[in-house]
Amino acid sequence: MNNRYNSQQMLGTLGLSLTPMVKKILTLQFAIWIIGVLIIEKHFLSDGASLFTMFGLVPDSFMSGSFWQAFTYMFFHSNSLTHILINSLILCWFGADLERLWGGVRFLKFYVGTGVLAGLLYVGLVYLICRFFPSQKDLFFSPVVGASAALFGVMMAFAKFNAERVLLFMFLFPMKVKNFIWILAAIEVLTLLNTGLGSNVSNLSHLLGFAVG
Repeated sequence: MNNRYNSQQMLGTLGLSLTPMVKKILTLQFAIWIIGVLIIEKHFLSDGASLFTMFGLVPDSFMSGSFWQAFTYMFFHSNSLTHILINSLILCWFGADLERLWGGVRFLKFYVGTGVLAGLLYVGLVYLICRFFPSQKDLFFSPVVGASAALFGVMMAFAKFNAERVLLFMFLFPMKVKNFIWILAAIEVLTLLNTGLGSNVSNLSHLLGFAVG
């Protein structure tokens, strides 16, 4: 078997493709980020009100009846431009290929379904963690926002169908997708062990996205 890969194979994995459903998701995310986060959240809300606690995934609120949060949290991002840009690039790099394989409707169902199921598992795990480890109770009242859980599921699905394809890890080193995914999962585990559950980045929800995907 020829184990050499040409540049087209490697760079094709990281093409910035805007398939129709990916474009719609990106448009929605950026619209929410600009109008909701940069304008409404920053300039019009006060007295403790926050779109993040309304539409982000807060375990306490979800278990008190705010069930929509398991859906809406994945379309909200923090006020950091880096957060939404990285998630958008991942959606373009990996999601577009899946949409071409499955079609737009099936891809959307997978994307949303993965995000929702990962969110539900997150709420359940946080509840158990806080029940047995009261020192972690702040986690129960903290919002999680962003599409990362759904996107980690997308990357796992991409790896299933493209295990032998090659991408440029850190844009420099050729690496098979299957190896890249396991390295990424290991980084998430090590980061979670190092920083704990109180980090600003929800590594737990990322790993749940991997598991669901």
